[in-house]
Amino acid sequence: MKIYFYEGFTGKSSESRSLLLDALSDYSGKEFKDEDIYIKASGKPYVKYDEIEFSVSHSKQLWMVAIGKNPVGADIQVFKKCNTESISKKLYSKNEIDYINLWGDFGFFKLWSRREALVKSQEKSVFEKMPKLVDNENELLDEIKISDKTYVIKDIEISDDIACSICTLEDEDFEIELMN
Repeated sequence: MKIYFYEGFTGKSSESRSLLLDALSDYSGKEFKDEDIYIKASGKPYVKYDEIEFSVSHSKQLWMVAIGKNPVGADIQVFKKCNTESISKKLYSKNEIDYINLWGDFGFFKLWSRREALVKSQEKSVFEKMPKLVDNENELLDEIKISDKTYVIKDIEISDDIACSICTLEDEDFEIELMN
């Protein structure tokens, strides 16, 4: 799997599409064009090219895409002011709220990023019922069993105020590439 990062993202959808096309072309060695991107009923973009799965995320000036051969979810979150307590009460289990109380904003955004990556790998919404992502010892779970599948969640360390996670069905190694 390969993960592409771009710093300097302006938030424009046309810019995101251009970055995605560049990353897909680099990953596959095949030139991708705008008409090669389709949208599933779930809202997730995809390409009709066997062997390529991807997940895009962005936060403030950071943009990323994880590309591989298996379903993948990716999320990046630059910390920002928000009502973490209210959000946590609506979405998280007691263990997850305890984790956030222990780790503060860092814990909230790390958990949110992992949650987003997990739901993106399943083409679901972050607001749907989720399995617990924190155990009884206040430790984040790196493997989540859902039905007959095991999802593996990994964090990508960027800085103290950015949370970044990927989720795959297999424990995959990944390579990081910075785009310019």
